[in-house]
Amino acid sequence: MLNVIRMELYRLYKNKSCYIILFMIAIMALVNVFYISKGLNSSDGRGRLVIEPRQTWDLLDLPNLPLGINYDSRLLVNGTNTVTAFDEASVLLSSSLVLLSTGVFAIIFVIGGTTSGFMKNIASCIKKRRYIILSDIVALSVFILMEFAVLLLVTELASLIFIKQLFHGISIEQLRYMGLQFLLYIAYSELVLFVVTALKNAPISIILHIFFCWNFGTLLNYFIFHYCALFINSSVPLNLLNYYLIPNIVLLSGNAPYGIGIRAFGVSIAAILLYGMFGIAVIEKRDI
Repeated sequence: MLNVIRMELYRLYKNKSCYIILFMIAIMALVNVFYISKGLNSSDGRGRLVIEPRQTWDLLDLPNLPLGINYDSRLLVNGTNTVTAFDEASVLLSSSLVLLSTGVFAIIFVIGGTTSGFMKNIASCIKKRRYIILSDIVALSVFILMEFAVLLLVTELASLIFIKQLFHGISIEQLRYMGLQFLLYIAYSELVLFVVTALKNAPISIILHIFFCWNFGTLLNYFIFHYCALFINSSVPLNLLNYYLIPNIVLLSGNAPYGIGIRAFGVSIAAILLYGMFGIAVIEKRDI
């Protein structure tokens, strides 16, 4: 098992797509800080960012179901009149920009292992194929950690250049937010890993990844629940949508109540276990 993990980490280290994605994350962070600075450095303080912080973390209480990129600058308004690199990074992490890059790399990484013959060679040397999925999860977790590190580092450096008043403190809430988003991102990468392992088709996997990442899957389930309720003339608990993976990534913020953090933690752990078992079941039954 450890040898397989080492080989996967070496493959991650040698993968050019890894560094291309990380460079894209750095560009996103730079543009994000520059955009935010236009409001923070304006004459009236927050400029066009003078808006109320998000007050709801229930999907059905939002005026519109969040679809697409979900870039929400209200996450900056935390009630303390301070802005940190963590606050600025949270705007991107809770959008679908970084998540989109994470899923694309997961697809490239898995397909690359299949087309190069790496996965077939590993499968012939181990007794249990589940180690392949587990090692992929470890490698993708390391990549996500690298994404977060690059995002925070570039955000901090860019903020020193563009933002006049930057607070450098770190709160428990911010650390909790980062930890929860890390778990949610791992869970989503496992979903993508399961899809690409089952389909073994990069274009279809990318289309499904965009469909999930931009929350269209949640929208589809919303309509299914809604029309099923009309058909059976009964009520369907639509608040179950709050326990889907993508809504938790989008709705989570540094100033979210403690209960929302507990919900996100439960959803992430359940998704990690569920999608991990799905991926193991697929790779144990299918030819590589």
